[in-house]
Amino acid sequence: MFTNELLFKSQCPLIEEFHVKNVIGALERKQWIFGGRVTLSGASQALTYLTLSSGIIERLDHAQILAQKHSAVPTNPTYVDTKTSSGFTLYGDNGATYSIVILGTEPHKPRSQRKWASDYCPFCKSQGFKGVAGGTLKDVAAFSFQWTLSSAGDTIAFNDIKTQNIIGRPRGQLDDSLIHTMADNQYQIIVTKTSAGAVVVPPYPEDVGTNNFTLQGEAGETYDVLILGQILN
Repeated sequence: MFTNELLFKSQCPLIEEFHVKNVIGALERKQWIFGGRVTLSGASQALTYLTLSSGIIERLDHAQILAQKHSAVPTNPTYVDTKTSSGFTLYGDNGATYSIVILGTEPHKPRSQRKWASDYCPFCKSQGFKGVAGGTLKDVAAFSFQWTLSSAGDTIAFNDIKTQNIIGRPRGQLDDSLIHTMADNQYQIIVTKTSAGAVVVPPYPEDVGTNNFTLQGEAGETYDVLILGQILN
């Protein structure tokens, strides 16, 4: 049967060419997911969507922004303020490096308001995707997984990640990740503790490589991890 058995890449030559395994469904017509690495030059820094998207996206009607400090526990709280249609201000630690992930909606052109991705794409329609989230890089992928630390710091290899609900698998079944290697070590990592109890040690990533990275946190605690970046495989 056409639905749920095949990844989007087997239905779309463009996706096959760019090695992306699937697409991200979206609830708005012109939605983007993109990000970058930023090293703060002070306790706060104004950032623009134009810079973070390499000159592709100038304005967003609205956006959700995630930020994660790398390589050390934050000294100052990490947060975003003064969001506008062209950018925002990131607050944190002077000289620290942060991953930033943005999910935002670009202003619509009148001609594009009547149609959704599902009006053009049989696969999107079969999966119930009204729209798809656009990317600003070649071979970009967003994926997530859950990890329970066996110590205060685990090295997580992409080959060891287990994911749920790969298309065509029973709901809840764990399978090997489809991602094995990133194109470089500049991908974005966002981490959130999901097990019960207060956060004693804020989690953070370090030693980021193309095949793995180290997650620091609390032994025995469980974390949700979101990755956004260019894939190689």
